[in-house]
Amino acid sequence: MTSGPTLGSPRLLLRPHGIEDFGALHGLTLAPETRAFLSGEPSREESYKRLLTSVASWHLFGYGTFAVLERGSGDYIGNCGLFRLERDLDPPFEGEPEAGWIIAQQHWGRGYAGEAMRAVLAWFDANLGIRRTVCMISTGNAASVSVAARLGYEPIGLSRYKGGDELMRYAREV
Repeated sequence: MTSGPTLGSPRLLLRPHGIEDFGALHGLTLAPETRAFLSGEPSREESYKRLLTSVASWHLFGYGTFAVLERGSGDYIGNCGLFRLERDLDPPFEGEPEAGWIIAQQHWGRGYAGEAMRAVLAWFDANLGIRRTVCMISTGNAASVSVAARLGYEPIGLSRYKGGDELMRYAREV
């Protein structure tokens, strides 16, 4: 059972996650290249929590993340959208919707993250009336910093997540 819209773009189909996506999501987050900028330890438990966070976010807040499918092949190639977490971030986000995207390494460099997030943000802006969204990106993740900038996110300051790595916080207002 899923909740939320199905969105499309020229090359992608985005739909809310269901339990059937667990294996693909877990595989996506295990790849070392992808893990380099994700928090937490790679595990089935972490992947399951990521899936449950998405499903719960749709039910509690009316938005969540999407399974990103390549239109031509139907392959699961990523996870993107908006969600709400109460992260151990210093300083914290204040309950604002947080944007995030993960694209499988073999699909990097094709513009899929930006394409998917433009579809998500267009739907979000048109339907929810929330003017500000945020995201956080590891300072060494140049590709995601570039995606964020093209989506209209601007730096708002550095934070430490769980007392560890320094991350840049970004905000987008419409």
